[in-house]
Amino acid sequence: MVIKNSKEAGDIVKSLLANGGDVCQEFIRKRTDNATHIELISKHSNKVHYVKYSKRPFEKFGQFFPAWIGEEGESVDNDVIQRLGFNDYIYFAHPDGIHRIEMRDFIKPKLTRTTRKGDLTWSFPIGLMELFMEV
Repeated sequence: MVIKNSKEAGDIVKSLLANGGDVCQEFIRKRTDNATHIELISKHSNKVHYVKYSKRPFEKFGQFFPAWIGEEGESVDNDVIQRLGFNDYIYFAHPDGIHRIEMRDFIKPKLTRTTRKGDLTWSFPIGLMELFMEV
């Protein structure tokens, strides 16, 4: 099995959360140049499960953050960080699996950069995230 798109990634996260007793409803879907984003809202806790799908991780992560030379990472825009709560989860889905991290842990190292377009993004190394599901 290969995860092909954000719909599949969101459905997988929803299904695995439901198996654990947490029923979620899909709320927002947003597409950017390189990725698609879905927000799932827990009906029980109102916790947000933010799912970002991209075909490849942020491969140049180590070039921007020298402490992680040779590592791959993931990034989200500042507007996502501003609307998520500390206890919400961010999921990064790729064709071969899904990684998960709690928002409070994602922002702790304060790995930010400004893109060429002038947007502020937050990043984190994939190797330090929980492997939520492997294909």
